[in-house]
Amino acid sequence: MYIKSLSGNILFEGSFKTLRRCVEAAISDKVDLADANLRGANLRYGKLDEASLNGACLWGADLTHADCAGSTMKKTDFRATNLKDACLAESDLSDADFRGSYFENTIIRAAIFDRAQFSCPSVFSCDFSEAKHFNDAIYWHLGETACALPAKPGIIRPPVTLPLYNHKYESENGAFAKCKTL
Repeated sequence: MYIKSLSGNILFEGSFKTLRRCVEAAISDKVDLADANLRGANLRYGKLDEASLNGACLWGADLTHADCAGSTMKKTDFRATNLKDACLAESDLSDADFRGSYFENTIIRAAIFDRAQFSCPSVFSCDFSEAKHFNDAIYWHLGETACALPAKPGIIRPPVTLPLYNHKYESENGAFAKCKTL
C-alpha cells in the first residue's frame, strides 16, 4: 500500500491492510504528507493527530471519529468530507476548503480557520467561539453566493429564552418553531 502525492509521486509505502493504517504509520513516522492524494479515503477512527497534510486532497474522505488534533492542514481540500465526531482541535486549517463537508459534534477547540471556505449549513453546529482564529472565512450560500464571515459566527441552541417575550420556542426535533404574532 502507498500514499501518492497529487502529482503522482510516492510519499510513503509499506505493507498495510488498509489505507487508514498506512496513513497512521506515515504520520507516526513524521512523514510530510503535503499534497497527499487521499481523495475518498476511509479514515474513520484514524489516529491522525499532529499530521502534516498541507495542500492535501481529502475530497470525499470519511473522517468520522478521526483524531486530527494538532495537525497542520493549510490549503487542504476537505470538500464533501464527513467530519462527524472528528477532532480538529489545535489544528491549523488556514485556507482550507470545507465546501460540502458535513460537521456534527466536530471538536474545533483552538483551531485556526483563517480564510477557510464553507457551504454546508452543518458547519453552524460548531461552536466557533472555541476556535483560536476565524478571520476572513467565506460561506458559500447555496454553493453560489460568497458571504463573508469576518468574525466567528455565534450559535443559538434551543431551548432559548427570547428576552422580548420570555417564551421558549422549540419544536419536537429541537429546531425553532415558527413564532406566531403575539
